[in-house]
Amino acid sequence: MQFAITYHRRPNITDEETRRLLRIFMAWTPPAGVELLAHYHFARGGGGIVILDADAASALFEALTTFDTIIEYDAEPVLNVIDAVAIKMDIDAWVSSLGPRHVTKKT
Repeated sequence: MQFAITYHRRPNITDEETRRLLRIFMAWTPPAGVELLAHYHFARGGGGIVILDADAASALFEALTTFDTIIEYDAEPVLNVIDAVAIKMDIDAWVSSLGPRHVTKKT
């Protein structure tokens, strides 16, 4: 399953902790079951976004836990927009096939 992970440094992180984070990052390789697809750093600094594929929640946890003393992150499952549109169109067609929506007013 693919995830978009946005991240930023935790508040009040020292310069030494930032340097430590960079050393960890430079030595890090994704764990088994995690494929890094893209990684972008925000131009304003202090964070970025990672797109990765994880075989299991445990693999995602292992990948993110490596950095969680210094950064905060949000992980969101994502899918290709073409797939998302196709699914949405299929659902809309199915809902429409059920007929008009009936709403009763309470008086």
